[in-house]
Amino acid sequence: MKKIIALLLVLVMAVGLVACGGGPIGTQKVAGENKYPDARYDDAVFGSDEWDGSLPIVTDNQVLTVGMGANPNTLDYDTNGLTVWLEEQTGFDIQFQLFSGSGNDYATQVGLMMTGNEPLPDIFIDASGALVEHGDEGALQNIAGYLQHQAYYTTQVLNDYFPDPAERAQVEKNFVSSLRSTVTGAIYEMPHMYGNKNDTLLAQAVINVNWLEKVGKEMPTTVEELYDVLVAFRDGDPNGNGKSDEMPMFGRNTEVTQDIVSWVVNAYTLWHPSYKVAVDDNGKVYAPFMTDEYREAMKFLNKLVDENLLSDMTFTASFNDIAAVLNPAPGEDYTVGITAAMTDSNFHVGGDSIYDYEPLAPLKDATGKGGYAPTWIYKLMKGNVITRDCENVEAAFRFCDFLNSHEAFVRGRWGVKGVNWDYCTEEEGKGKGNFGGDAKIKILEPVVMGLPHNQYWYRQATITCEQYWQVLVDDSDDPWTAEMYEDLGQQIEYANIAGVPDNYFQLYDRTEEEQEIFQEYTSELNDLLWSSTAEFATGIRDPYDDGDWEDYLQEFKKLHVQECWIDIAQATVDRQNSK
Repeated sequence: MKKIIALLLVLVMAVGLVACGGGPIGTQKVAGENKYPDARYDDAVFGSDEWDGSLPIVTDNQVLTVGMGANPNTLDYDTNGLTVWLEEQTGFDIQFQLFSGSGNDYATQVGLMMTGNEPLPDIFIDASGALVEHGDEGALQNIAGYLQHQAYYTTQVLNDYFPDPAERAQVEKNFVSSLRSTVTGAIYEMPHMYGNKNDTLLAQAVINVNWLEKVGKEMPTTVEELYDVLVAFRDGDPNGNGKSDEMPMFGRNTEVTQDIVSWVVNAYTLWHPSYKVAVDDNGKVYAPFMTDEYREAMKFLNKLVDENLLSDMTFTASFNDIAAVLNPAPGEDYTVGITAAMTDSNFHVGGDSIYDYEPLAPLKDATGKGGYAPTWIYKLMKGNVITRDCENVEAAFRFCDFLNSHEAFVRGRWGVKGVNWDYCTEEEGKGKGNFGGDAKIKILEPVVMGLPHNQYWYRQATITCEQYWQVLVDDSDDPWTAEMYEDLGQQIEYANIAGVPDNYFQLYDRTEEEQEIFQEYTSELNDLLWSSTAEFATGIRDPYDDGDWEDYLQEFKKLHVQECWIDIAQATVDRQNSK
């Protein structure tokens, strides 16, 4: 039976689907029945007192229709290794409805189906976290009660990843804050988390050590030393080709792991472009981007751009632009001295650049209020949802819960057990993990990020932690991979040493009223923030001019930054501190 039901090539194409049917499990009797339709998440915790994780989930080959964004690297979802294994384990006959285009296209198509009251698949996998409003409108099942009573694998994984009870409780609290609808208190999306610390870094800053040796400089640790190194890179012909073609520094602004701008700004003040605000020692929320310290950072960036030490492409570059300068074609010269990269993606596998660039630590404090390395918190995200048209909600939830299991994550990341990967023995893995601990699995082929295999879906919203599932690394067997992971480990260590204040603010848990206020001007505030940073750095605005700086501050005030961002953040902090 062909399992690919449809491929949506246009946004408004509607396709009839086979709903999740067959014999019920447990007490599930009525089509679409939700055992806990009115459940809300207050002080309850994830639990599994009503399910022990027993498999298979169904025994009569029920159809489970799965909506998912298609990836060209997955050649056949029907015979895919992950699909076959999930069917064997759960008992479902999995059938797919695939959506073409980018992640945003996928979310748009899903949204149009929901608002147009079109037939929906039983579940959507990773529909970009943009569906809560449709849940409040009745298009999604409230799964709060299932998370409280049937989240067997989710609970197991979180307990293993966060063995400290206090940290485990905080992680769940953070999940609930991010998942709960501010309108109804319901939860529509499964917990989804990247627990890989390297993916939470603002900037994995790296420096060309061959260039550094050529110009006779040491690793820069302060903004003054950074300036001296960049001047030497500009003037000293470190690539030795007799041309002035060097970009001393180049990166991106606000992009995870590549944010060279925030790497510089954090020498002056604690700054995270996602969270925007910070908390002082007295518990008062403030906006770092409106402080004198931030202005000093803008002056320094302006100086770097003006003197051709920081490329102005930093404010327009794409993800692939970083890889292009890090991996010149054979026979061509390096053109960048310092950048911020996604180490496990921007360095070409097997190439020399992974050895020629070494990690740079966060810059030391330049103002008395900087010297930090803020990160994302576990990269909490929103994941899989169960729709209004699913007939067997309990079974569908258990399937989504099973996707959070240990082995589902490992198979979804690495492929087929015994073909692409296998478990390590305790002796094999002792001290040989890719992040310095004990390895739990070994890869049976060269480690390639984004493996081009027909073994998994490429879109699997689950709970991941590669610091827990460490991979066996042997320098003599695969030196490139060993070097790549060593660099990642060093980046994490540098970030841990720099750290953040104890009162580092990351999560908002807004009320419905606060959310409405927050949303009113947030888009315009974000636009002003990102455009102004680029303008100050590139000289369109003059950070040295008091009038330009005052105009900048007044623009934020006119957009009600105090009411929309600062006051609401303060209310959130006050509520959290009172608990």
